[in-house]
Amino acid sequence: MKALLGMYSLREAMAKDLEGTLAQAKALGFDGVELAWYAGHPIEKVREAVQKLDLQVWSCHTDVKEMLADPHKNFSDIVS
Repeated sequence: MKALLGMYSLREAMAKDLEGTLAQAKALGFDGVELAWYAGHPIEKVREAVQKLDLQVWSCHTDVKEMLADPHKNFSDIVS
């Protein structure tokens, strides 16, 4: 069974230390994360961190206007 951690509750920690917070999630046994607006980091930095740590991104909070304009954008940005 795979375990997912919603990162919204850790948004302040992610804002201060993106990779360190994701690494702690991985160390605790989580296989994937649900992101929440990337905690102020550029999407490229987030993508690099999740790939480096071999975490799956299962979903992501996003602005509804952005989602309606391009439903696949946020997902494809993070997994590309």
